[in-house]
Amino acid sequence: MNRIPFLPVSEFLRDVVDGEHCFICCAAPGSVTFNKEHVIPDWIVRRYGLERETIELAGGTIVGYTKYKVPCCKACNDSMERNFETPLSRVIGNGIGAVREHMRTSDGRQQIYSWLSLIFLKTHLKDREYRIDPDRRVESGQISELTDWGEMYHLHCLARAFYTGAKIGPQAYGTLLVMKAETGSMFGDFDYMDYAPGMAMMLRLSDVVFFAVFNDGGFVASVLGHRIAQQPEPLRPVQCRELAVLMAYMNTLLDRRPEFVTHVSADSGEATIDGRFGGFPSPPVFVPQDFGRLFYEKLGTMLPRIPFPNREEVEARIRAGEWSFLLTSDPS
Repeated sequence: MNRIPFLPVSEFLRDVVDGEHCFICCAAPGSVTFNKEHVIPDWIVRRYGLERETIELAGGTIVGYTKYKVPCCKACNDSMERNFETPLSRVIGNGIGAVREHMRTSDGRQQIYSWLSLIFLKTHLKDREYRIDPDRRVESGQISELTDWGEMYHLHCLARAFYTGAKIGPQAYGTLLVMKAETGSMFGDFDYMDYAPGMAMMLRLSDVVFFAVFNDGGFVASVLGHRIAQQPEPLRPVQCRELAVLMAYMNTLLDRRPEFVTHVSADSGEATIDGRFGGFPSPPVFVPQDFGRLFYEKLGTMLPRIPFPNREEVEARIRAGEWSFLLTSDPS
């Protein structure tokens, strides 16, 4: 099969977003052997005992992790296993020290960023199958209609670079942060959260928690860098959620972000993915109430399990953006 280094937006929307083609090589169903790719990698499901656990999607749809899969051809599924799942399951299994050592190399950092990109992309491709309102008596579109697929197109280019061989320039990346997480809490040692409008995600695995923002050119890290540096580790599960929401929210406030481009050489056919700022973003204007509403939403089922002595007051302050579990509530 000929590799397709550059996929036009129109074909991405037609074949991957609206179609059932392999989301990596874009092969049509029936043209090659297909199977299903786990959205949350299978080794994570098995290692953290999620076989009987469920994930709640936007609108309240409940899906079992073992059935949370997207179409993928067998060759690409096997390739992702070799390139990402097998090596990273070993690194992450050795704990935060091994992950940080892996991150010190440019190849290791790119591998982790690409792996997180794949998980985020799969999550929102899967949204095609589910309604915003699961009640079929109510007129409702699909959850995927809430996603900005123009922004997701760049992520698709990055996520499949291991297949296309495309080179990735420094401005094509966003923010990637790895911190030490608390283990053994009542919330377990696994957690996943993302927010499509903020193009951001968080993945907590034992004592490692990954945070990523995919379209900010690293600006969120520069805005929050001093606050992150002052935050004591390990982070408790609720702190991981708050920091992830804060990063996602700050990204939604950017008035400028990189313009991402894929250049394909006419001579060699080699693709290069990069980005460029048309102008430096203005300092974000933090609105506590907007952040608070999003944080309250993303705390989800975690919130009722936190033993507040004055629950109504605390929940009201969370919604108003007046409560923080982090070191300080001042994001500036």
